[in-house]
Amino acid sequence: MDPNLTPEGFQKEFNRLSAVNPQEGYSYAKTVLARKRIKNPQTRQLAAYYEAMDLFYQARYPEAEALLKTFLFSYEKYPFKPFYVDCFIILAALMFFKKRYYLSIFFGQQALALAEEKKLPDRYSTIYSNLAAPYREIKDYDHCLLCLNRALNYVGDEADPALKASLIYNQAAILLTMGRYLESRERLEALEALIAPLPVKPPFLNFLPLCKAEVALALHEESNLHKLALDFLHSPLRSDPEATSFLLEDDEDLYLLLVKSGLYEDAKLYLASIQKAEEAAPSLATELFIAKAEQAEALRTKDGEGLAKANAALAKLYEAQQESYTKDFAEITKLHFDFVRMESAYQKVTKRASRYKEESDTDALTGLMSRRALEKEKARVPLLAKKGKYLVLALLDYDHFKSINDNYGYQVGDLALRLGGQFFKGYGSVTRRIFRYGGDEVVFLWSVDSFEAIAPFFKEIQAGLAAVDLRTSNGTKVPLSCCIGYTVYPSEAYPEFPVALKKANEAIHEAKTSGRGNIVGKD
Repeated sequence: MDPNLTPEGFQKEFNRLSAVNPQEGYSYAKTVLARKRIKNPQTRQLAAYYEAMDLFYQARYPEAEALLKTFLFSYEKYPFKPFYVDCFIILAALMFFKKRYYLSIFFGQQALALAEEKKLPDRYSTIYSNLAAPYREIKDYDHCLLCLNRALNYVGDEADPALKASLIYNQAAILLTMGRYLESRERLEALEALIAPLPVKPPFLNFLPLCKAEVALALHEESNLHKLALDFLHSPLRSDPEATSFLLEDDEDLYLLLVKSGLYEDAKLYLASIQKAEEAAPSLATELFIAKAEQAEALRTKDGEGLAKANAALAKLYEAQQESYTKDFAEITKLHFDFVRMESAYQKVTKRASRYKEESDTDALTGLMSRRALEKEKARVPLLAKKGKYLVLALLDYDHFKSINDNYGYQVGDLALRLGGQFFKGYGSVTRRIFRYGGDEVVFLWSVDSFEAIAPFFKEIQAGLAAVDLRTSNGTKVPLSCCIGYTVYPSEAYPEFPVALKKANEAIHEAKTSGRGNIVGKD
């Protein structure tokens, strides 16, 4: 296997193999992950993501979680790849199936924040849809409905109609739970209209009669709940292992509805079905539901012994639930601070790198761009020239600067350069670049459309520098003036930088030789 395999190369081969047989793609990912000689860490990370997906589909949640966590929390060290968002989506889903609902929400929110930051709207529908599930389990129905609404808003026009139908069905179910019966019915009617033309009906269609019956009962309309309950209890869907979690949720909802409707014998059948599901896949949430149901039944039948037993079971279960929540919140807190530390470290490195670049390109005394920056800029001067009709290269030199240092001290000389630099910097722009060339020399690179504007501009620079209020420590005002020498080229005739600089040097030399406060231009 090529040790230089890139993430793009891996993805292409994974897609090719998966098109033939999905398991071949996952086997390829496992092989790549095992190859320590692969140089690109993101290739191995992408392979780990697909290996984690395979483990997830096998319900090997702890292994999938551990694999994702080997790299995901340090993703900012690498160039961003969209599969990092998908990793958070998988983490959120596996936490949901582990019934760690608050952690599921936490990872779902991380996926959403990253998708929004990196502008990946194609992930929004999946993320919101997944977020709705744990919100429903913790009975935060407002957030659940909000997530479902947003998931539906972000479903693309080309999406599978069965996906839209699933979201609408869940909207109807949540609205029903919230007591918004007419809205629930409206969603059910929209659902039926959507799935009517589909050649293959989605599996959740089996739940539709029950949902409609519950709406009807809530609105005090007639409905044969007894028959519907028995039919659903013996539905062929119960032989499908993939439907187990959905059936459990609906069995619990239906049990409560049957009790509310006084159909206690039918309710017992459903409680037995729930107990059977809990034995096959133990769950604290399901144990709590069963214990509460037994407590309510003992109260209804005035069964003192049964009530005491149910109360004792509930006390233990609530204690276990509290321990579970404490564990989840402790992990969420740790993860939160890990993310904060990671983000802080990333920002510090980025800021430091930016500062180093800025410092190397900025003259510390004047605040103008440095000679180092000018060296870099030389290659880009032809591009600057194209922004106007003429390209001007000018040299500015302070008058009698040595005398300022000799008469008033180097501190006043430095102050003269600092104040002058602040003044010149105000004239910098995209088309006018200003650099400290060295000592008291300043370079102007300027792309301009009007030849007539050049000389007045430099006179304005001279007048502005003369107006700078430079004073010694005892308040003595120190006058400032300068000479400027410049050369002008038509944009299309700009020569090499050294040629233009030589001509500007000749101009500044002529200006200084003929006196002070002069401006000399050479075409």
